[in-house]
Amino acid sequence: MLKYFPNIGNNVIVFNAIGTDTQCRLSGHDCDSDFVYATNQKELVDLARTAYTNYPTIINEIQEVGESEYHFTLEDYAKMDNKIADAQIAIGTSTDTAQLALSYYYDGGMEDRELENCFIILSVIGQISIDLAKKCFDIDVVKEIRRIRNLSCMKRNEIPQFFASNKKSRNDKDFEGKKIVSMNCPMDIMADIIKDNVIGYADRESHLPLRNFWNYSVIAKGNRYKKEKFVEEVRSYNKSDKWLEKHEAEMGKETFFSLKNRNMTQFLAKVSKELDQETIMQLVIYATDDNNSDVRATILNFLFKLHKDEFMNCFIKNGQKQGETLTQNA
Repeated sequence: MLKYFPNIGNNVIVFNAIGTDTQCRLSGHDCDSDFVYATNQKELVDLARTAYTNYPTIINEIQEVGESEYHFTLEDYAKMDNKIADAQIAIGTSTDTAQLALSYYYDGGMEDRELENCFIILSVIGQISIDLAKKCFDIDVVKEIRRIRNLSCMKRNEIPQFFASNKKSRNDKDFEGKKIVSMNCPMDIMADIIKDNVIGYADRESHLPLRNFWNYSVIAKGNRYKKEKFVEEVRSYNKSDKWLEKHEAEMGKETFFSLKNRNMTQFLAKVSKELDQETIMQLVIYATDDNNSDVRATILNFLFKLHKDEFMNCFIKNGQKQGETLTQNA
């Protein structure tokens, strides 16, 4: 697998991954858009060879017991959706547990074989969980994760600082009854280095909410039917556009761009009907609401293209008096 290419130049290098640990070592890359870094720098190759020799790859050798059989039925779609949801939970739980096991392992001087077995098993479980929706394995991943979490070596009353900080910022999770400490593990070591040697972020600038810049002279009820119809067509357009993006690889470029153009043309034909200033104002307010972020970009972009003057008139201009804060019912 490791080879030094003194005259690599701009040549294309092809390697045969059959019978190697390439998939496991590269976290299951699929050999299409991913790539392997090839270099003619001998020092990098030597370092890679050392890493490959001294830090063996964790190999997943759990055998499949068959493939999941799905058909184009609502019942099978529901089963598939449930399996994907279970797999996502398993991936997150196994990753969290592996991070703790690895941190405890390093903090203990890398001598605890039981902890080493824990993160090796969890690495394999993570790989399996990704494929659970379409493959079957002779293992209950949830039960195995639970077994590992209940081992005595995982029952430490301490949580690594990096782990606690990450969970607090992402999930607002508190570890009651646990002691949060900086451990002798890679993530906490890196956090300390960054804290001591990297210049901190500049102070954040405060920003006024967009509603402070509404042009209140054009805020009215508008045409409710036209507003709702516009939003409905935007959602339909977005849905079709996402479907085309998802299936782009299955069609030629010419077909793909033709269908994209057709989708836009049909959308414009349905929403290009005249909208009054008040209705456009209500659409801008709707699009900038945090609950409607899924359609925000499409609504604002097309209003700007189709009704530029009215769209720009929704905002106060230089020198224009700023109105009062928009009420929630506006």
